Amino acid sequence: MSSYEKGLELEELVSRLFAAKGYDVKHDIKLKGRSGVTHQIDVYAEYRCPLHVSRIVIECKAYDKPVDKDIVMKLIHEVSDLGMDRGILVTTSYFTWDAVKTAEGYNIDLWDNAKLKELLDETGVLEERVETPSNVYYVKPLVAIEDAEKTLSKHAKGILSGVKSVEFIGMKYYPYYEINMDIVIVETRGFLFKKEEEK
Repeated sequence: MSSYEKGLELEELVSRLFAAKGYDVKHDIKLKGRSGVTHQIDVYAEYRCPLHVSRIVIECKAYDKPVDKDIVMKLIHEVSDLGMDRGILVTTSYFTWDAVKTAEGYNIDLWDNAKLKELLDETGVLEERVETPSNVYYVKPLVAIEDAEKTLSKHAKGILSGVKSVEFIGMKYYPYYEINMDIVIVETRGFLFKKEEEK
């Protein structure tokens, strides 16, 4: 099955999922934003309440690789330009740490492979039609990112003498914590006249 066919099947499955929850759904439509730019939308879902209409755009990615922050940023722009209530990014894979952090603070939800399966089971919508990569595993972190950062900073200062500060560049947690960081070390030079130098 081609990547286009996999993507199309995922879009159809997500459409059925929202329809099962009572949404009015449109698949593969174009909407013009306030900027005048036309956006291609994988799935558009609308839920009518007595006093409000909830409008959601859903972007679907049938990937076997992690979804990065660029795709999240594109969806943030679309939601803003179209004046939508929410945007949802659905993938058969998972999201990079940068993608997760980028979505924070915006009206964007990220549904990875595990979340999608959970919702399909909950609604009874069959999932056999979408191929998910067999080499992708989701392991929920046992420690929050913030706690891991504090622990690592503390250990770095304990192990390396003269560590002034620890600056994190990036952090991933699928399936384990993988950390890249910059460490500022203060070296003291001289015997009689001490001089500190940062490296």
